[in-house]
Amino acid sequence: MGKEMNSREIYETIRRAGLSNSNPEEALLVTATILAVSKQNRSELLKLIQSQDVLEEIELMIKTLQIEDNFKRLMLEGFKDAFTEAYISSLVDVLLIIEQKLKNLTTGEVFDELLKSMCMDSREIFWTPNSINKIVNNYLFNQESSYVTFHDGTAGYGQSTMMFVKEVPSVSLALQEINPIAAAVLRIRLFLNDIDATVAVGDLIENPAYVDGNKLVQFDRVFMAPPFGLRLTEEQQNDMKYDQFNRFVYGIPSRSQGDLTFLSCGLSATKADGKAAFLLPMGVLFRNGPEKEIRQRLIDLDVIEAVVTLPPLLQPYSGIKTALVLCNKNKPDTGKGKILMINAEDLGEIVNKRDIILSAENIELINNILIEGLEVEEMSRFVMDDEIQSTLLTPNNYIYKEKLQVSEFGMVSININELDNLPMKPLKDLVDVYRGYNASTKDEDKNGKYAVLKISDIQDGKINLEGITRYSIKNNAKIENNRIRKGDVLLSIRGVSRKVALFESDRDDVLLSQNFAGIRCLNLIDPEFLLLYLESPIAQFYFNKHTAGTTITTLSIKDLKELPVPILPLDEQRRIVETLGDEQGEIKKEIERLEARQKESKLKAFEAMGINKTYTIL
Repeated sequence: MGKEMNSREIYETIRRAGLSNSNPEEALLVTATILAVSKQNRSELLKLIQSQDVLEEIELMIKTLQIEDNFKRLMLEGFKDAFTEAYISSLVDVLLIIEQKLKNLTTGEVFDELLKSMCMDSREIFWTPNSINKIVNNYLFNQESSYVTFHDGTAGYGQSTMMFVKEVPSVSLALQEINPIAAAVLRIRLFLNDIDATVAVGDLIENPAYVDGNKLVQFDRVFMAPPFGLRLTEEQQNDMKYDQFNRFVYGIPSRSQGDLTFLSCGLSATKADGKAAFLLPMGVLFRNGPEKEIRQRLIDLDVIEAVVTLPPLLQPYSGIKTALVLCNKNKPDTGKGKILMINAEDLGEIVNKRDIILSAENIELINNILIEGLEVEEMSRFVMDDEIQSTLLTPNNYIYKEKLQVSEFGMVSININELDNLPMKPLKDLVDVYRGYNASTKDEDKNGKYAVLKISDIQDGKINLEGITRYSIKNNAKIENNRIRKGDVLLSIRGVSRKVALFESDRDDVLLSQNFAGIRCLNLIDPEFLLLYLESPIAQFYFNKHTAGTTITTLSIKDLKELPVPILPLDEQRRIVETLGDEQGEIKKEIERLEARQKESKLKAFEAMGINKTYTIL
């Protein structure tokens, strides 16, 4: 705690100087710069503090640092912006803190603690949690080696690199970062910790830094945790088609979903017998379009060794679900043609009432599964390539949790194999499924021609049409595709829980919102029977299994259409529904009778107290 307080005091003093309006990254660079000067000129600090030319002397010291010139230029610019003649006293305060309070600490330790503190507190600084770094480190470096080369093309401040080099001192580091200030901070951080490395500034996609002639330099180990949600330009996409290094042999991502670009770049920089790991948004495991084609190519080339889905909110201030994609270009014979799927989403633990962490025990569990190739019930299993459905790489498609919480029934144990003994048909053979209308708030109009049903309009299985929001929809060419008819079954497909209801109104002005799927029964299934089935534990299990998403989970229309539905004669379906209705009617009457009896008992008790004349029930 002492180290963190000291480092924070240095940083805050610098921010109060000439950088009060700057972003945290710029103040971080100046802090690192002064610590670097202090490290290289430790014996001169007392003289420096008392010097009449302290600004000029520090500028000269920056120029003589054993750091590359392009970084020193940024360091000088940042220092000059922060400290002018008006802020010499603040600079002296910083130097005094370094001299007096940090005598028993290294500058590297102080800066690492500062970075850790800032990353935990700021939404503006992206960092990879140490729990993830430990899993990656265990996967990449689990075999002893006298010398290993390592590459990170999205290195940031080097949070992952620092852990790897401490665990594997023999590693040789080749790092790249697109943000010049972040790259400078990383380079200084390595200097402060006496770590040799090469740090290049540049765009990994357009200008990979490690090239030998007309070939990429390849490394034993690669790790990348890029920023999520990369969007590509049309020019970038075109350049990928003619990439001189053939980095996009796995496929070219779409312009709107470019996350797998980093995986292609990383794998291309991995040796033929090397390993690579990537921290990516979970969407890359299941999204359609070009990403689906890329996944198929990765499966065909047999480079994915394991997929680990991680607990949500493991990264502070980010609600995006994440996964580790672990690749091995030289799988052992026992691992070929299959992928180890690990669902670690439920392993997160809450600390400090807000943070989600992986405990040391759970990190060790994941590491053991990876290293030993363990199949743990409801958590991990090997999936053969020919088992993979539609290139879906989400572990929960293949690892079934046999118990689930169903709101009406509590904890339920599922025996999925029993479905094989029943006559079933996919839902698509029994109904027509239609999508909802994507309504915009700007079209809301209390006098509008149409009403749009939202999730909040369904409560406890009942549709409330009073107060339903109305819209003026100018382009109504496809309105018929979203119009709800009497007898339609409505199922919410976005969010954590599924709401289901039967539309029993004769109104023809109500449209379904995009948060629902509308189900129109054909002549083989009764709507009320289907409604009842959709509320069953087995249907809920199916929905849980096929729900996916990074920020908002969604049940796809395609998966909904494949829902297995029991086949019974129509008269039998209706008999089941009628029997249940009669039973529920009797139960409702009995509940009303018991509630009346309870009320009567209380009134008798009040009469016995002698207070019955003090009030009148209206």
